Amino acid sequence: MKKIYQIYFLAFAIVIIGCFGMILVVLQNDKSTRGSVVNTQVQVNTDISQPSASTWLTYADNRDRFSLSYPATWKVAHGKAQTGNDRGIWLYTEASPSKRYQLSIFVESNPKNLTVAQWVDSLQPTLDSRSKVIGKVHIGTYDGYAITNVFAGDSNVDQWYLAYRDNVYTFVFPVAETNENLVSPIENNVIARQILATFHLPSD
Repeated sequence: MKKIYQIYFLAFAIVIIGCFGMILVVLQNDKSTRGSVVNTQVQVNTDISQPSASTWLTYADNRDRFSLSYPATWKVAHGKAQTGNDRGIWLYTEASPSKRYQLSIFVESNPKNLTVAQWVDSLQPTLDSRSKVIGKVHIGTYDGYAITNVFAGDSNVDQWYLAYRDNVYTFVFPVAETNENLVSPIENNVIARQILATFHLPSD
């Protein structure tokens, strides 16, 4: 009789151990699935060509007839370049008036109809040794030209250019590097590029 009880107990123990093992496998698979979902979401959110339309606004410039989208948390103001050019806007986010991240856009006349490469080449004498011409970049659906690491007071900046008809559009924004004078420059450099990906000019 005692031997029969021992057999029953052993069989019961085997069943319990088997069930426990199955539970561990299910939990492990569930954990792996959740991890892959999180990774996928991170990859989507870091795609600089895919801003979230639900949290972005549209700016249309009546004077120079361009439009773009920008985050609802950013602000827009009309600005003036150091050269006196008032055909421009600032898009910015800030923690305080003295600590912000800003994308500046200015429009200049191009009476000689220089190509964007020729325009950038004409700027070479004004650049210091730290600046570097990157070459072709995409601004919206247009081909532009870029210079990086241009010294601009309290930060180094990227300068992108686009030649369109008799105008040249200049885009200036801080490079992606740590800078205590700016608000999240690494993250906001990505957002600035997202903004430029929405840039549009009329076809007429």
